[in-house]
Amino acid sequence: MIIMKIAFLIPAIDAMGPNIFIQNLIEGLVPYKNVECEVFHFDRGSKDIRQLVFPVKVTKLDFGKEYDFSSFDIVHSNMPVPDLYVVRHKLYKKNICISTMHCFYETDLVQRKGWLKGLIEKNVWKYALNKIHNVIVSSTNMKEYYEHELSSNHVYDIIPYGIPILERYDVDPLIEAQIASLKNKYKLVCSCGTLIKRKGFHQLVKYLVHNESAAVILFGRGVLEGELRQMAQELGVQNRLLFLGYMNAPYRYYHLMDAFAMCSNSEGFGLALLEAMQLGTPIICTNLPIYSDYFGENEVGLFEFDDQDSFNKAVDKVLRQKEYFKAQSLMLSKNVFSLANMGRMHYEYYNKLIALNTHGV
Repeated sequence: MIIMKIAFLIPAIDAMGPNIFIQNLIEGLVPYKNVECEVFHFDRGSKDIRQLVFPVKVTKLDFGKEYDFSSFDIVHSNMPVPDLYVVRHKLYKKNICISTMHCFYETDLVQRKGWLKGLIEKNVWKYALNKIHNVIVSSTNMKEYYEHELSSNHVYDIIPYGIPILERYDVDPLIEAQIASLKNKYKLVCSCGTLIKRKGFHQLVKYLVHNESAAVILFGRGVLEGELRQMAQELGVQNRLLFLGYMNAPYRYYHLMDAFAMCSNSEGFGLALLEAMQLGTPIICTNLPIYSDYFGENEVGLFEFDDQDSFNKAVDKVLRQKEYFKAQSLMLSKNVFSLANMGRMHYEYYNKLIALNTHGV
């Protein structure tokens, strides 16, 4: 049996989207007995966030020091620091290197870092990406974006995200009681993510003015929490808005919700969205081109970002037809966003690149 060795480079081992993606992908590759994986990271991440446990060897790298990757068939990097490491140490000249893009990099960096710093970091990342010619994206729209942004000699592959069967966790009785006190009186719409402008949570707060029979629950923390609380206070809906902060496995409470809202103006592909689908939670989602490959208005409640009337109508529709949209979520999770599908597509892609490299193509 010929062994395929894959080195996964990630920024840190904290439980954040791109890192969780690699943890899931490694699990999706387990059925392929000829695959050996190792994880490399540069930071432990935030002490306040859960640290991921990988079922393979994990090695911490020093960005300035070169590591010998000659025994690996594939070096698969994710996010700016790993991509820059690949370029700094010229791994792209020695190995088959792949980068997975989890976001639209300019939008993401500018909204997280500010206009000036975001554009500077975007251009540094762009320099690195132009050296890594194999790029995985999650949609046709993202492929078209990077085809326009990067040099013309890149090879793209489109692979949808997939997640494993979610682990069962005990719920916190105090949190469950908080949710239940709202559920007894209102329809519950939840969302999950860092509380930043890009995520569009203000639309949920304003929805509470439109629908007095609804309440909103937010999982996550971030710089906009104070602003969202103030908005709720000014609108007189603070008693129907519950902040539960960052927690491990917030999906354990999704069964108590009537709908899950993905409100962002830009996404790579939200893992929380896929978790909600797997649990059969009806979905309300921004009408982003990145999702058009996989679902439309017959599967989720679609709305135009920052068009409050559009948002209100989408949420109303899903709440009225809860059982129908629950079935649609379960269908999408099984047929499109499964871990088996993601693992198989990556395995086939790795083999294709190795075969091309072996034959000198």
